[in-house]
Amino acid sequence: MEHRPQIPKIAAVIVTFNRIDMLRDAISAVKAQILQAHIIVINNGSTDGTLQYLNSVENITVITQENLGGAGGFYTGMKYACENGFDFVWVMDDDVLPEPDCLEILYKDYQYLSAYENVGYICSRVFSTTGEVANVPIIDYKANSTGYADWAKYLDKGIIKVESSTFVSVFIPTQVIFTLGLPYLEFFIWGDDTEYTRRITNSNYSAYLSGKSNIIHRRIGGALDINQFKDKSRIKMYSFSMRNSIFISRKFDSKRILFYQLYLFFKLAAKQLLKGQFLKSKVILTGIIKGLFFNPNIRYPEAK
Repeated sequence: MEHRPQIPKIAAVIVTFNRIDMLRDAISAVKAQILQAHIIVINNGSTDGTLQYLNSVENITVITQENLGGAGGFYTGMKYACENGFDFVWVMDDDVLPEPDCLEILYKDYQYLSAYENVGYICSRVFSTTGEVANVPIIDYKANSTGYADWAKYLDKGIIKVESSTFVSVFIPTQVIFTLGLPYLEFFIWGDDTEYTRRITNSNYSAYLSGKSNIIHRRIGGALDINQFKDKSRIKMYSFSMRNSIFISRKFDSKRILFYQLYLFFKLAAKQLLKGQFLKSKVILTGIIKGLFFNPNIRYPEAK
């Protein structure tokens, strides 16, 4: 009897909020993958006709909820995938265009690496629409037994060891989620991907960037800079960035790094105050205070 390789059950989790045109393109690109995944769209309460569009798309799962931010969207999508028998989740925003072999390469690299070690996730190489490298993950500089950094171990395969990544194209075995829990729902926006991918690599798992798996990120923004914020609602949301960054540093970094980060944040608040930007200064200080006492609980999917 001919032996056929088992096809993995993969969920492509896409989180969206009021970007219907980009979402259409993202869904089309995921549907065009050589290795197929079932699409799960988390609609964070969109008001631009997104739900009507999604209801017209065949063979996808749609979960509509109130706007819980990117963090709440990934929490819901990953939880659903785990509790409905999927082997892997492939997480992304609604503004991406994966190349047709993007997922296939991620899975093949996972198969190769998992023969040697516990792989927590593999991420894609991200490009802007102008062809520039973007969303670059942080290289893992942990040393091996020789005392040298281990990141180049699989460089001949186009694979680099990383410590953290953004949720632009990240391939995660659901068993890892059952073991380490889901992203923090309370993060709402900014930092949920950094915390989660660091949670994985700070546990008994390694993670890698696949240099041959490519995806385009259509809306590229640089580092969050409150100096560039003009809309009051967006300025107020910046406190999430402050709070979440401090929590991540408290959780993973040394006290020296945490204190230096706090110094930089207080300095930023003082600069805004001197410029007469009272709202921005208040938002930064509020985020700092919240970050020192913020202690969300890790939630786990239910095993079935």
